[in-house]
Amino acid sequence: MQLYTHTHTHTHTGIFTKIKNLESKYKNIFLWVIIICILCLSVGQSSLWIDEGIRTNAAMQENLSDTIQRGFQERQILQILFFRYWNKIVGNNEFLMRSCNIIFAIIALIYLNKILNKKGLSSKFLFILLLQPLFIYYMNDIGPYIMLLAVSMAFIYYTFFDENFGKRNNLIKINAVFLLGIAIHFIFAFTYMMYVTRVLINDRKNIKNHLKIFLIFIPFYLALGIIYMKYMKSGAERGWTIPGLKNIAYIIYCFLGYQGIALSRNDLRAGNFNKFGVLSIIVSIIITLAYFIIFFNKKNIKTIVKNKIFLIGTLAYAIIFFLFSCLFKFQFWERHWITLFAVYVILLIEILSNINKIESQKLKLINNIVAGVLLIILFISSINIRFNYYYCKDDYKGVINYLKENASNEDIILIQGDHTVYKYYKIEPNEKIILINDAKNEEEVQEYIKNYNGKKLYIVLSEKVCNKDYYTKIDNSINNFNTFKVLEIN
Repeated sequence: MQLYTHTHTHTHTGIFTKIKNLESKYKNIFLWVIIICILCLSVGQSSLWIDEGIRTNAAMQENLSDTIQRGFQERQILQILFFRYWNKIVGNNEFLMRSCNIIFAIIALIYLNKILNKKGLSSKFLFILLLQPLFIYYMNDIGPYIMLLAVSMAFIYYTFFDENFGKRNNLIKINAVFLLGIAIHFIFAFTYMMYVTRVLINDRKNIKNHLKIFLIFIPFYLALGIIYMKYMKSGAERGWTIPGLKNIAYIIYCFLGYQGIALSRNDLRAGNFNKFGVLSIIVSIIITLAYFIIFFNKKNIKTIVKNKIFLIGTLAYAIIFFLFSCLFKFQFWERHWITLFAVYVILLIEILSNINKIESQKLKLINNIVAGVLLIILFISSINIRFNYYYCKDDYKGVINYLKENASNEDIILIQGDHTVYKYYKIEPNEKIILINDAKNEEEVQEYIKNYNGKKLYIVLSEKVCNKDYYTKIDNSINNFNTFKVLEIN
């Protein structure tokens, strides 16, 4: 009888375990369905901006050899080639061209989930990445940055969270991911310092194995490096100086989520600080205090210390990249620090997860409220980035649609802006459409107007071309688009 009772109990336990596992499986499937739906909603059809125009123009060259050359010139060979063939599959539609970011975002989330599992954290924390305004912004960019986010998450996982670190298969994966990253964009090269730091701190005894795998990959690294350096130019040739506090401040501004609740990217870079409203100031103060309260407590200081190797590696990467930027006068912005953004998201998730470990019920309640407010603000900021016209990029498409609706074949159009974006929208300079990027002020624009005296003119002025004083004094009520104003002269 005892034997029968034991078997009966064991059978019930097995059934309950199977039911629990099945429930967990369906919950996981449901979680990823929601994530994919959010990713699809994150991509829109807003106008291309200058950088997107340059990349699409490089990818859509008539000859493959020209595309390859442009890819090396931009030091982004793999992503330029990828967009060439992606364009052949999906066509020129902005949404479809950007939709590949959904694929790379899923890869980034898969590796982030692996990292969370290693830390014993729930997959629900993946939504923290989806709430980041910077993430939403680059989901709407035909470029390498969501690709780099995916590669960064994979590189971080294999370097810091894979229990097989230092073994042959792990080292092959690390170097393969790194090679993939620098083929996508040269800036990924600096992340190798994270791996080097981990080896020097934790695995010096095994350095021979690391060197063996490195030697296998070094011909590929050298080939890419030599070609990239051939096209590397100092920013001084463009009139750039070494990056300074404004660059660092802008990175912090974007990482912390201000870019969808305060000044738009366009106004911030144009220095239109007069548009910084009272509500934006109040919300910015709230979000700053929220970060301060959540990050700076004893529990989270211990978390930072616990991740010291991870963070020391990140610091080494950041220092080397900063020194390179100073040497070449490279004006870096938030998009050039996508690997650092990946580190920030991982750290933010772990810090938010610590709230429920706080022993004091009162302190736990305060932190939960603060975290809730922070996440709501980040959500609003992300929604604004995605749907609010004010936060959209340069509106080339709006300008072109306006001209198509209003200008006749007999009218003269004087335009400013990037020719590669206009080319994407099938607008190219001719005897009726004249590019006037050399006209920076009112006098220079007037010189062009005199040449077409007596004809109806449409004049498209760009905030990024004109002198600020001239551009700001033009009446905003007249055909105003993001970073553009269209004047009509009969």
